[in-house]
Amino acid sequence: MNNSILLVVLFGLGILTQTVLFMRKAKPMLQKKPVKSLIALLAIYTIGALLLTLYFVGVIPKQMDDVAGFLFLFFLLFASIASMALRKAVLQKINELVLLAFAVAFWFLFLTHIEGMYKPLFALIAFIPTLAIVMNVLLDKQLTFPWRVFFYALFLAMDLFLLYFQFSASSSTFFNPTASTLGLFDLVNAFFLGIVSFYLIANVWYLFILLPLPDRHRPYQEVLRDWRAHLHLLAGKYSNRQSKFSYAVMMIVGGVLLSGNHLARLLPDILMVNLWLIVTGKFFLTETSTPTRDHTPIEVQPL
Repeated sequence: MNNSILLVVLFGLGILTQTVLFMRKAKPMLQKKPVKSLIALLAIYTIGALLLTLYFVGVIPKQMDDVAGFLFLFFLLFASIASMALRKAVLQKINELVLLAFAVAFWFLFLTHIEGMYKPLFALIAFIPTLAIVMNVLLDKQLTFPWRVFFYALFLAMDLFLLYFQFSASSSTFFNPTASTLGLFDLVNAFFLGIVSFYLIANVWYLFILLPLPDRHRPYQEVLRDWRAHLHLLAGKYSNRQSKFSYAVMMIVGGVLLSGNHLARLLPDILMVNLWLIVTGKFFLTETSTPTRDHTPIEVQPL
């Protein structure tokens, strides 16, 4: 099998795995038989994709490179549709440590992989909300509704950046003609790219929902009412519980590990970042934090 096709298939398996995990948290009909529901959904989607390809292109791709590109777009479109349908199940309850973990991933990728004349300007813009995240960790203060919305919107904005980097890494990894052999880490990396990409795509949907854009088919007052409902949903997904300071210190260790791996070139940076997001997303949502802010239980969502 062509290397590009194998990597894209593993990428797709990551997307499908994440879809099943979130189906188990979605509607009751999907909870009972998530795998069968996924197979049925995938079959319908495949038939529709093939018919649309024949209609607009006139032929099914046969060249290996074309097949890999077709499959990549196929899985990305599937992830977009499925994540939009499951976005309520995907929307994660976060806390200050999850925000800090994503900020570490953001700054690592920004400093090591982003170039351009406007980089200092973007760094200055990104520094201000990052400072707010750090101050929120250090200060024991009950956050008001606007601040909870702000921090969740910031979390979604970081998701958008990370999603961009996922796509960039996917393109360079999957369609690299100089790669003659694949190692174990290449295969694992492709699978985790699919898992994390699905999660990020679903979250990015909510970033666009935050914009109260006019709708020709509905009164604007109704649009604003839905918009305010979304704001309350996001605010309710931000936990005010104070976390142990020792866990915040672990973020420094995480940043050192990411940087050390980058310098030593032991593992692909994107694989390390994805593992960092998955581990911190699981651990910091289940940690036993000091309940000095509130006693809202933190629900665990798969990442």
